[in-house]
Amino acid sequence: MNIKNISAGLDQRERFPWINAYMINGSAVIDPGLGYDAGENINLKSIESIFLTFPHPEHYGILENLEFEDVTVYLRDRDEIDLDADYRIVEVSGGDTVRLGGKEFQVIERKGLMPSLGLYSQERNLLFSGHLFI
Repeated sequence: MNIKNISAGLDQRERFPWINAYMINGSAVIDPGLGYDAGENINLKSIESIFLTFPHPEHYGILENLEFEDVTVYLRDRDEIDLDADYRIVEVSGGDTVRLGGKEFQVIERKGLMPSLGLYSQERNLLFSGHLFI
């Protein structure tokens, strides 16, 4: 599995430093973010799916500024976000399985002060946690 942090190396003043955007196998993005041009780090035409861990604009706001051709957006609740674009929306919850970048991930529902979704890859023993305060 090829994982790339597409927000790495960007000017911290131009993005929310606690949000990381990841690309999986060149065709899926986790939390594309807000406040920088993710298009500089990815081929927009290659993106097939986007997974949003949290319903705040710093996780997804850039979707309003980029033009993806045929993309599925996975998120917890369609009513929690304000997306004007015409994306294929799939609501997911804890225990669901999604395919991103040709790989299978289990959706983890994280409850608490800032409820969010995470993604777990059993193949790689890897967790994309959404919000995680340490």
